[in-house]
Amino acid sequence: RLKHKFDSMLGGEGSMHGDGSLRAECGYSTFEYASPVIQFTPVNIQKVIKFLDSLPSMFVKINRTCGFHTHISFKGITKKDAVWALASMASDGSYEEFLKLGRTNLYRAPYAKPTFLHKAYSYAKNGQYRRMVDVIVDNEKYRSIRIHPQGTIEWRGPRTFLNTIKHSKNVAFFKKLSKFIMKINESLDKDYTSTISKVEFMSYANSRLNSLYFKEENVSHKSERLAEALMRRPNTINH
Repeated sequence: RLKHKFDSMLGGEGSMHGDGSLRAECGYSTFEYASPVIQFTPVNIQKVIKFLDSLPSMFVKINRTCGFHTHISFKGITKKDAVWALASMASDGSYEEFLKLGRTNLYRAPYAKPTFLHKAYSYAKNGQYRRMVDVIVDNEKYRSIRIHPQGTIEWRGPRTFLNTIKHSKNVAFFKKLSKFIMKINESLDKDYTSTISKVEFMSYANSRLNSLYFKEENVSHKSERLAEALMRRPNTINH
């Protein structure tokens, strides 16, 4: 019933399931809700803010074990896009802007750690590009900003700003999210940052990209397996 309400308000089919990392207070049950894919438009931003504002009226309560994960993607995103966007934010220190919302931290160990970003910034500043690549090109789950295997840049950081649900906080969060998306867009249009060029970074990163699991390869791998199967058994097409 609650899932149906969520889906109706967000205009699509989401999914709801349990999550062992959540802890409920007496009288409450825990769940994780994954929303439908929502295009980032002014109308949809208003829709999601209204949805967040209404959570208390649906008897939904958030505590410190809860997380709010935002996945950003676009058609045709590649591994190179994702790692360069993250490297750009890390190398110029702009990632710091996305670790706080006012006085609220948008990160929390061990679920959303920013440590690797601090390391990458330091490595870039000191010209240690191989070490920078080692910490950036990774699918590690518990990072505040993550390259997700499903082909998104996942901002896992927001964990506590919903503890006290306020309209002003929800609006402030989406202003911050807009800046995050703009930063990704800007990085994809740039061939350099203040400390490293894209060509130089990718020359080190290319050797590690094969070990980075990413959705863009799933389709090609399935296609390759199908082609190999048909070559082994051409008569399969007859069936």
